[in-house]
Amino acid sequence: MPGYDLKVNGEYARIESLECSSCRLILRDAIQNEEGQRFCKSCWEEAISSSSKAQRLGINPKEEIYPDIAVRREIDRLPVLCENYENGCEWTGKLKDHEHDHKAICEYKTMRCALGCSKRIPLGKLRKHEKEECPFRQVRCQYCRSELLARDYNDHLLNCPNAPYICGHCHTEMPRSEMDSHMLLNNCRRQLYCSGWHPQCGEFPWENTQTTISLQKE
Repeated sequence: MPGYDLKVNGEYARIESLECSSCRLILRDAIQNEEGQRFCKSCWEEAISSSSKAQRLGINPKEEIYPDIAVRREIDRLPVLCENYENGCEWTGKLKDHEHDHKAICEYKTMRCALGCSKRIPLGKLRKHEKEECPFRQVRCQYCRSELLARDYNDHLLNCPNAPYICGHCHTEMPRSEMDSHMLLNNCRRQLYCSGWHPQCGEFPWENTQTTISLQKE
């Protein structure tokens, strides 16, 4: 793992001496070679595994290295901003406290929604997103009690047999599944007319509409 990608809180005169010679981030598990260069432990291991990278950095894979304890302690006390400060987090403190405590619970840390939408949501808003906002959350139809994805809910209502439907003629409200019988049993108070399936079809009262439609189909 490369160095700490954190912003120092305020001015820090020695910050350049605390940067890895390879990744140029704040040293993580700082080590020092015989030439006095400092590296993250993982960056050093990566560098010596590649002759071209070792040559570019000017290091000898066989030279001795040692943990830079003094620098590690200094880095632990380094005043930093939260890694999520650009998202609005106002936490400031020691780097060690950020890594061991705050980082795991920061409400501004973004996490990928586990329901399938793939959005990255701040930790403090993730619960609300997954329960109220994610289009892939499970919802239940208030009319037929079927379970479906939130993104499919509006389309479902257009066909749900229990959803309320208002007769366009008598304005009676009923479940959609009862609309056909409502029409066939002539429960409408107003007369219904054939909508004109054929140019030669005139307007026929409802009691003649079924006959008209049958003739047209023939």
